[in-house]
Amino acid sequence: MVSMSYRVIAVILVCWALAVAEEDVNERHCDLRLEQSVLSSHHQSGRYIDPSAGSVLPFATASGQLHIVRRDDGVWVGPAPDQLQQIAFGTIFTVPIVWGDGEAQYFLQLEEQHGWWRLLSSSMAIAETDGVRIALIDGDLDGRFSTVGADHMHIAAAGSDIQHEDIQPLAGAFFWEDRLWTLDDAAFPRIVMRPYDGSVTTVRLAPTAERIHGFSVTMVAADDNRVTGEWQISAGESMLLPSGDYRLGTVSMTVLGPTPEPQQATGLAGSWVGRLVGADRRQAEASRTWLRSRGASDLISLEAGEHDLAVGPPFTMHADPLWLHGALAVTEVGLRGQGGEIYRLYGRGEGAVPEWFLTHGDTSQSLGGLEYG
Repeated sequence: MVSMSYRVIAVILVCWALAVAEEDVNERHCDLRLEQSVLSSHHQSGRYIDPSAGSVLPFATASGQLHIVRRDDGVWVGPAPDQLQQIAFGTIFTVPIVWGDGEAQYFLQLEEQHGWWRLLSSSMAIAETDGVRIALIDGDLDGRFSTVGADHMHIAAAGSDIQHEDIQPLAGAFFWEDRLWTLDDAAFPRIVMRPYDGSVTTVRLAPTAERIHGFSVTMVAADDNRVTGEWQISAGESMLLPSGDYRLGTVSMTVLGPTPEPQQATGLAGSWVGRLVGADRRQAEASRTWLRSRGASDLISLEAGEHDLAVGPPFTMHADPLWLHGALAVTEVGLRGQGGEIYRLYGRGEGAVPEWFLTHGDTSQSLGGLEYG
């Protein structure tokens, strides 16, 4: 009987050990170190400063501030007025920031650009553990790394190079290795990467017609969602997201072939027909039209389960023309997608910028060139 009790206890201990081991496999504990960044300027954090007056910026120094002072002999920078160092433009310098229970040296650079000063961050918080490499980028340049603000992250297999197209907003939950994870930074500079344990939904972006190429959508969590961040989905793909309310951030696509046919556009000025003129673009680009929609305000509620995202074609022409003091005015113009989003042109081609025109009987009114980018 005693022997049987020992066996039961042994089995319980083994099961407990296996459960702990499984938890350890799922969790990844990362001790961050602060290093000088080698990222391209495309993802280098920066802030413009008016050189005509001294600046005091919120920063993670012991004083909570970073002072930038102009003097006759040059520029001085430091965490407090009595702790300033003289720096040279274009040269990397450091300031001490609060780092857990101690300090770390944060790398900065100050440049002169068109009559302004630009303060650049050259620091990243990096950790490698359990075959994972995490790099946090201080996007809002305040010396801190957190999911609140414009900070970004890159996560990959240990030893991988950081590519700017792989960098994503530092969110409360993120997608990696076909599952959702969260970052717990309560013991910073140690952070814990854990599988997300909340309700999840699967969002599918259906494949589009052959004439649509490079279709991608960015979903942005609503402000009242406890998990914040951005997630990007490409055509034909699906992605796990925390259940909750979202908005469309950016929808981008390339239309192969002719620009979508114009449709009737109605407004307070009567019925008009919209048309797009862009024949003076380079021939190499005449068969491609770049469309982008930004900042849709309608909430998309995604409960647990599977959801198809309806955005993009088929398109209809959309404009709001009205008479204002005897002149034609337009408050909004573009191509409306099936989800209600409004698309405008963007691209990097040479030549004249395409224009929208509205036609009413024998009257044709140009709405002006559309901005690229």
